[in-house]
Amino acid sequence: MTMPRFPIPAFARPLAHLLAVLLLACMAGGASAQDADPPGRVAYLNHRQGNLSVSPSGDNSWYESEPNRPLVQGDRLWTDRNARAELYVGDIAVRMDEQTQLEISELDDQTLRLTLQQGRAQLRLRGDAGGEQERVELGTGNVAVVLRAPGDYRVQADPQADTTQVMVAHGNATVYGDGGQSQDLGSRQQAVYTGRDLTAGGAPQPLPADFDRWVAERNRLEDQSQSARYMSREIPGYMQLDQYGQWQNDPNYGAVWYPSNVASDWSPYSDGYWAVVAPWGYTWIDRAPWGFAPFHYGRWTRIGPRWCWVPGHRHVRPVYSPALVAFLGGGSASNLVVQGGRPAVGWFPLAPGDRWRPPYRASE
Repeated sequence: MTMPRFPIPAFARPLAHLLAVLLLACMAGGASAQDADPPGRVAYLNHRQGNLSVSPSGDNSWYESEPNRPLVQGDRLWTDRNARAELYVGDIAVRMDEQTQLEISELDDQTLRLTLQQGRAQLRLRGDAGGEQERVELGTGNVAVVLRAPGDYRVQADPQADTTQVMVAHGNATVYGDGGQSQDLGSRQQAVYTGRDLTAGGAPQPLPADFDRWVAERNRLEDQSQSARYMSREIPGYMQLDQYGQWQNDPNYGAVWYPSNVASDWSPYSDGYWAVVAPWGYTWIDRAPWGFAPFHYGRWTRIGPRWCWVPGHRHVRPVYSPALVAFLGGGSASNLVVQGGRPAVGWFPLAPGDRWRPPYRASE
């Protein structure tokens, strides 16, 4: 059945710059009550084809997905008929087939827990994902699949038949049922479960060939990404930089990225809007098709007449930020206060070496 689509809500529409500053001021005053750091990573919609709907955390309505808006714990996604979607959490790829509903049930620095209500999903883990330092779990209506090592995993959930099919192309997974039952699956193993006690549900069935071909193509593009040579794969959105800019080596900053096809007077953080994304508060949503990674990680600088993005150290785990900007003070505009008791009238991108001070409570 096709999920209904609704217009994008008012909170997601572009805001005037002056209003954005006012909203940021409110956030700065209220977010200091937080007792712990927000997560250092988010989920990012890296690719979609067809209609994709999102139900934000705490909202029972469904809306059309927004490009470059981070996805967080509690968000739900639905792919319509003939639609597919690809998410990234760090260097973990999550790929959804058509008519699939997925919830981000838990997402922080050590845990990724997804719930597949129906449909098919593939998870590809790279690096150290799934090891002792990170728990990756995909649950369905009757089992929980814990991914123990880097690899390629596919799960199909059929709530009407109360069955789950688990396939491990390569890797190592443990499937849990109620009452503490568990079963390990290794590379090239698969099983079908019915009910909640790991009862065998019949012979496994092959996944649709077109989904397998699509997954293989997405894997190929991921493996061949040029941007992964210059920046961490744990920065979501790195693949978009391949087709929308060029990498160059600078003697002062190392690898830097220049966006293509921007106006001569273009500057970062000038074409987008502010939106509320919990738990960080107001977050910059850029309109460029490549506009995620360069606005939540690294720094911008000018080399000659052109702006370029400096991604930072490739082998240091990146930390997500809602916007890496500093605010300008002024003596008008209703005495809007953002930080330090000073009024603010605008913002500019932080340069390499500039310290970012979040307006919410956060440790060093």
